[in-house]
Amino acid sequence: DAAGSHNAPTTHRRRINPHVDMCNHLKNIVEKMKLLPDSYLFHVAVPAKQAPDYNTIVKEPMHLQLLKDNIRECMYRSREEFMKHVDLMVQNSVLYNGAASPLTQIAEGMRQTANAEIAKVEKQLANLESKINPLLSDDPMVTFCCHLESVTQKMKTVPDSWPFYLPVSIKEAPDYKTIVKNPMDVQTLQKNCQEHYYRSREDFLRDVQLLHSNSLLYNGSESPYTATAERMVKVAAETLEAMGEQLDACEADIAQTPLSSIGNSPAPSAMNLEDPLGLVDAEMLSKHDHFKRPVNLADYHGTDDGGGDVLGLSTGGSYGRQLLDDLEASSGDDDDDDLDMDDD
Repeated sequence: DAAGSHNAPTTHRRRINPHVDMCNHLKNIVEKMKLLPDSYLFHVAVPAKQAPDYNTIVKEPMHLQLLKDNIRECMYRSREEFMKHVDLMVQNSVLYNGAASPLTQIAEGMRQTANAEIAKVEKQLANLESKINPLLSDDPMVTFCCHLESVTQKMKTVPDSWPFYLPVSIKEAPDYKTIVKNPMDVQTLQKNCQEHYYRSREDFLRDVQLLHSNSLLYNGSESPYTATAERMVKVAAETLEAMGEQLDACEADIAQTPLSSIGNSPAPSAMNLEDPLGLVDAEMLSKHDHFKRPVNLADYHGTDDGGGDVLGLSTGGSYGRQLLDDLEASSGDDDDDDLDMDDD
């Protein structure tokens, strides 16, 4: 390449799923619990042959194998959820054997071990919990952008919205970026949310409106997919309005946080103050008479039209097929890392 680095080795690093990382920590804790003397009595379910009345007395059995099964299925999203089941083993033993029973003492020892092991990695687990459920984060930007990302998921529920999920393929529409100077799609919106670009609803909505204004510019006002984009903007605006109280609190906190402390600048598209809707120059606009007025969110009323071609290509054209192929390929790339949770 131009930098002369074509012979440099390439390292492919897999993304770390925080839920997988959490589960691996919890699995290690269970292994520590298994090492305690006489803990084998809690390794598997109580045999009905040895204690026929057990399941009559204990309504929610719990044992170490079941803990491991739950971890394998990524059931636990926090330390609290995991420890509830560890506590349950102690409570069940107290219920069936009594508080003074040696078996209850063994269960209590396992609980103390679990608490001690969690304390060793408490910071790591707290960080993972905030990534698994960003709404638990103390950072207002994390919480705010988590809310915005949920709005993009709502937008994807609009019928026939799939052509807006990914960037337009230049291979299939070579003139697209000549006409549309500020492309936007749902994937890019989600990426901007994840990178904490947006500091206000206005910044976010400005980019959302690009879905409609770009389709209006490229396809025209009569395109069914321009109507679909309009409905997507309407859904976004309505969802943001419904979340107003939470977002007000987040924005108030963000406003008190210096931009430099967040480590990200607003998205380039959101900072295009001269052309916030991604309009092109006057000469280009003069060729598209249908696009001479700015997009006004108050005008979004939604329609029932569906179908069509977002790029103005023929029905059943190759762009639609290419988008479907891209969606399938991208879904394959996002598979979570597998857990090595084989039992001993």
